[in-house]
Amino acid sequence: FAAWGYGGLYISIDKGINWIQISTESSTGKPGLRANTAGDIFYSSVSALGQKLYKHIYQGLTTNWKSSNLLPTGLVVPAGETISAMTIDSGGRLYVATLYDIFKSINGGTSFASIKTSIAPLNYFYNSTLVSSPDNTTVYLAANDNKIYKTTNQGVSWTSNNGPTFDYGSSVNSIVFVSASVYLASSTSDGVFRTNDTGTTWLQKSAGMKGNSFNGIVVANSIPARIIAVKS
Repeated sequence: FAAWGYGGLYISIDKGINWIQISTESSTGKPGLRANTAGDIFYSSVSALGQKLYKHIYQGLTTNWKSSNLLPTGLVVPAGETISAMTIDSGGRLYVATLYDIFKSINGGTSFASIKTSIAPLNYFYNSTLVSSPDNTTVYLAANDNKIYKTTNQGVSWTSNNGPTFDYGSSVNSIVFVSASVYLASSTSDGVFRTNDTGTTWLQKSAGMKGNSFNGIVVANSIPARIIAVKS
């Protein structure tokens, strides 16, 4: 298990009974931590030394989860910027959005290249959300212009549709998939939305909820599927 936030990064190898702190640096971005299919974790954090993206190689159920093994990646975050979001696709490619750029690594974080020209004229990624589809072949970006962008060719080109909050004015906080075509989005002030057609159309699904701002959504692995929304 991994837990992260303002208090740093913790790892548990005994199902949450005991925890080991491997970083004291506060996490940044959404979600702040991602894991690839090999189990390696990538952690975005900020300290007095600035913004960093770290990688820890998977260590299984061993005591080798240590701060000394949490090493900086090759991402150089421009001065004055922070990491907004990140995700990993099926090929292990890592996508990272900062305030004014979006980067891709094809070698596990050793080096990164900017791909922001492929999504132009969009050039500001503050409070954005990056997620991969259930089969990890499509990457989605919920941007601050209230549109949902997607790429099926590893960021070479992007297409877009109006996001769920386009007619409302709030931002998307998170996206979670029920299936390849059905997914839900939580927003900063307009509740929860659902699409049944991969984002072409959206319906607001907030009946019974108290408040309109939700940080995230989880779809439980159950039959029928249960959906849990976390209120901010």
